[in-house]
Amino acid sequence: MGGFTNEMMKNPTRSLSGGWRMRVKLAKALFIEPDLLLLDEPTNHLDFPTVLWLVDYLKKYEKTVIIVSHDRVFLDDLCDYTIHLWGPKNEPAKLNYYKGHFTAFQHQREEQLAAQRNAYEKQQVDIREMKEFIEKMAKKGTQNAAQVKAREKTLDKVEQNLIPEPVEERKFKFAFPAIGKVEKPVCRMRDVEFGYTKDKILFSNIQFSVDMGSRIGMIGGNGVGKTTLVKLIMGDLEPTGDGYVERNDQMRIALFTQHHMDQLDLNQSAIEFLSEKFKKDLAQKKEADSSFNAYGHVRRIIGRFGLSGKLQEQKMRYLSGGQKSRVAFAILTWFHPHFLILDEPTNHLDMETIDALIDAVAGDA
Repeated sequence: MGGFTNEMMKNPTRSLSGGWRMRVKLAKALFIEPDLLLLDEPTNHLDFPTVLWLVDYLKKYEKTVIIVSHDRVFLDDLCDYTIHLWGPKNEPAKLNYYKGHFTAFQHQREEQLAAQRNAYEKQQVDIREMKEFIEKMAKKGTQNAAQVKAREKTLDKVEQNLIPEPVEERKFKFAFPAIGKVEKPVCRMRDVEFGYTKDKILFSNIQFSVDMGSRIGMIGGNGVGKTTLVKLIMGDLEPTGDGYVERNDQMRIALFTQHHMDQLDLNQSAIEFLSEKFKKDLAQKKEADSSFNAYGHVRRIIGRFGLSGKLQEQKMRYLSGGQKSRVAFAILTWFHPHFLILDEPTNHLDMETIDALIDAVAGDA
């Protein structure tokens, strides 16, 4: 894994980027070579070369490894067995075991659901036909009593062993708020140079222009300056050289940071947190319209991102990482931004939210 310079090893870990901090955590876990290695979202914040290194290391690891991850490729590369924690709505979740990696699990799961649906539908047809036969024979009189009784006994046995209707996992969807187009570029950089110290310049001679139609993927190793470049776009940092950054003042830019959960007060519910964070905006809406219901408005916004009922009202410390991220998306889109900057957006997201995010970004094009 390596890569740490002498200077990095002397500095406090809080000065490191998210990827380097994750490397420190992994090093602590791997150093003792435990008999049972538990990894919870190990690829969060890691750059691609480090993920490849970790895959190679774990393939050679001779002891037991249990991985909780939403990285499909990572799971396919490493897992011989898959445990799916799932249960129908309003029923306790169960551990369902499958042999093979994640993609194999998906195929087996689809086949199981198809077979269960066929069996369920066939049984429902049999039940309906038996009920129709019993009703028809009963009308013809007592001469058919023996047939009716025999069929009733068969029906009773079938109804005691009903095949449950297969329930597929509900697909989560959301959409970013519709907003009008702005023709002027969001941001322009000309001859931009930046470094946190004079002897440590991260980049120089940066030239680019970003507009509302742009779909840009920014890649690079941990610590090379991706997040720093985002901060220059946002105006949180300014160039250290002679270059300049020109920003469109009419644009509302929203940033989803790789540490997005740090902004949440986990002792509050999602409703309490958003109501407090945006109380000024809610008060203005109430002043403009006396019938405005602030509580209902907040609930609807959170509900758009798949959090409903009690999940909106319980303290956020009890929400999963993916559910906390959905609260962060509700915050991100509150003021209907023209332009989104997503810094490591899939960290902590579950697979259904990742798929929903991909669809939302594609649909917003």
